Amino acid sequence: MDIDYWKTYYETHPNVPKHSLFAEFVKTRFPNLETVLDFGCGSGRDTYFFGKDSFAVGLDTAVKPVDKDRASFIKAPLSAHEPTCKYELIYSRFSLHSISEEEENDFLEFASLNGVNLAIECRTNNDDLAREGKERVKTDYADAHYRRYINLNNLLKKVIDKGFTIMYCEESKEFAPYKGTKPSCLRLIANIK
Repeated sequence: MDIDYWKTYYETHPNVPKHSLFAEFVKTRFPNLETVLDFGCGSGRDTYFFGKDSFAVGLDTAVKPVDKDRASFIKAPLSAHEPTCKYELIYSRFSLHSISEEEENDFLEFASLNGVNLAIECRTNNDDLAREGKERVKTDYADAHYRRYINLNNLLKKVIDKGFTIMYCEESKEFAPYKGTKPSCLRLIANIK
């Protein structure tokens, strides 16, 4: 993960945008959550959204937003986080494609041990930017930073191998429109017994 890139990005973009469409989508499926971990929370926008009704922890290696309502934040790598409870939801929006595959594997292991439900949204290898074949792509809205485009079938296999049952999975260019672009993203919701 490009910790310095994201630290600088959030320092120069201090306003917290409205929560994501994915957070709304997940909330309709889990309206009564008690505990949420937002992995790679960035500005905390989705953590704040979940923190209105749930105890929500935002975890990020680059920044630590200000605690508010029932949303609290930790600036640390996943490996340093020792949960005090099993999270009802482990949530990851646009963080999986910003980390290495090894870190992805560690995240899925953590989720299988410390979560009941898992919700992921990330860019896929069908994204137009992925076709350029580069890990660092400069766009009109972001300087070049590390991106790893996720293969849906590979991720499904990993999630299932960790003991999760897939409840929902879809890939679309309609999930996360941004400044006139429509990246190819997958949404995955799974649970573990």
